[in-house]
Amino acid sequence: MKYVKTIIIIFIAILIELPSLAVVLHDDSDSPTNRPADNVVGRWSSNASAVAIGRSNWENTDYIITARHQGGGVNTSVYFGGTEYKVAQQWLNNSVDMRICRLETTDGDDADLINFVQWYTGTNETSSPIVIGGFGKGRGSSGTDGGGHYYTWLGTDNLTQRWGANITDSTNVIPADSYTSDVIGIHFGNAVSKECAVAEWDSGGGWFIKNNLSTRWELIALSAYVEHNEKSYYSPSDQNYGVRVGSYAQWIDSIIPAKSNSPTLILIQ
Repeated sequence: MKYVKTIIIIFIAILIELPSLAVVLHDDSDSPTNRPADNVVGRWSSNASAVAIGRSNWENTDYIITARHQGGGVNTSVYFGGTEYKVAQQWLNNSVDMRICRLETTDGDDADLINFVQWYTGTNETSSPIVIGGFGKGRGSSGTDGGGHYYTWLGTDNLTQRWGANITDSTNVIPADSYTSDVIGIHFGNAVSKECAVAEWDSGGGWFIKNNLSTRWELIALSAYVEHNEKSYYSPSDQNYGVRVGSYAQWIDSIIPAKSNSPTLILIQ
């Protein structure tokens, strides 16, 4: 696919900023009710989002995954369920716009997040219904110009979580800034119920798919890039991209330990 339009990195996080909405929603409706637990998605500092990940047999997790272009690293404050945590470690994968972090409480204890998802390991994500969550800007005013029908982005912080839906329609490799990542694409304009686009401060937020075999939610992408800045065009439809998790599933698997949550037995002598 020839890449024509300018891709703008969303430095911070991508979602909307209106009560009870998702990202930038076309029909101004409520968020999809069929979605992961809200606390699966958290805030990265004051400028992005993040997703709690772990293995399916775990009871809790200390690990999150997010994008890299929003900056930060070890000692960055991250918030899940309104609680502040600190990044204790981070792992980077070459020039990919993705990182894994281990969190601790502000007192230095394990984070023990109880809401999390497993990462997607498949390779056939296109034409799949997904839900998207993040703490980015929301839908502002509607307008029309030479480019078409659009919605402006509204918000001054990444304090409001929002959810929306879409359908994946493409895969690609995107060089953006100093990163080169496999990505999944969606269009804002496919007429999906509760359809959304991503916006500033959603970067690192999650794109989730329902596993047909286990009915659990899995993470397939991290919100990362959009075609326009401060506007989401609905007609003609904008394309948004998320960093493709399945392309890096083996790397993620090598970082996340195969720990057991069962109690440690101590021999009494």
